[in-house]
Amino acid sequence: MDDIRKEAQTMILIDHPNVIKAFCSFAVEQCLWVVMPFMAEGSCLHLMKIAYPDGFEEFVIAIILKETLKALEYMHRHGHIHRDIK
Repeated sequence: MDDIRKEAQTMILIDHPNVIKAFCSFAVEQCLWVVMPFMAEGSCLHLMKIAYPDGFEEFVIAIILKETLKALEYMHRHGHIHRDIK
């Protein structure tokens, strides 16, 4: 539980436009709650199902991958490993 709590604290300190920042975290009994912004547009998969039912076009995939790699580079430069990429 301590490792998970430390990870949640790290999420609060992250400052990159391509990484969702946590507002706070707290424990209730044995459950750790992490408060994060509501993503009204949903996940990439959700957007694909609605706007691109036949799959993303190559240029869209390229943009998504480029922005994801920017976020990963930021995380790695600061000594963090992101274990839940969406």
